[in-house]
Amino acid sequence: MTHDRAVRLKVSETLEEVLTYDGVFRFEGGSNSKFDILYDEQSESYISIVNEIVHATKPAARNVLSLAVSKDLKEFKIVKRLIDKSQEDPQQVGLQYVSFLIDGDDLLYLSRTALNGADSYHNSNYITFHRLNEFRKFLD
Repeated sequence: MTHDRAVRLKVSETLEEVLTYDGVFRFEGGSNSKFDILYDEQSESYISIVNEIVHATKPAARNVLSLAVSKDLKEFKIVKRLIDKSQEDPQQVGLQYVSFLIDGDDLLYLSRTALNGADSYHNSNYITFHRLNEFRKFLD
């Protein structure tokens, strides 16, 4: 199984046509967990917060969140590690299903988070809120 790919679909502007396949692209974090991609007009970049794969033997681990960026929606690059719990047991610690928005110069994001004795990495015991100040400085 490839853990660093995602499928791109075309959507009609009217949303009345059927989605059509538009290819597969490299996207670390795309195959194991829900993700969002936002377009930032100011930087003319697509951004996402993903579960970075830091150990090849544990590609499904969700204990590292990173900021990824693309100019073309075809190739994403990890530009900043946001939260790193890679030294924690990936069966017990998880940061996942992130939703985020742009707030001026900052990114605000929520994570379904499993820490401090959660049932498992997936059965979270927290929803955590985070802010990345001046996020655009990491996009170049």
